Amino acid sequence: MMLPAPAVFHFLWEVNSGAVKEGDSVRTFGRLMSYQPEESKATLSIQHAARQHQVVVQTTFVEPFDPIIGAQYIPRAPL
Repeated sequence: MMLPAPAVFHFLWEVNSGAVKEGDSVRTFGRLMSYQPEESKATLSIQHAARQHQVVVQTTFVEPFDPIIGAQYIPRAPL
């Protein structure tokens, strides 16, 4: 399995604004809100400017992933 291309750092609100296309590699940060091990997907969330922003990232390249709900994560992963 090949690793994804190097990722550029984006804030979650930039990802949600469309600055990053689905399937692109991204480096971001946020609190882990949920994790679906059967799908290798983690949902990160952060508040900015009175809005809550969320993004779902693939955890395939970091499995086995030992999630801690509510903890801060800085992933580099495909969206």
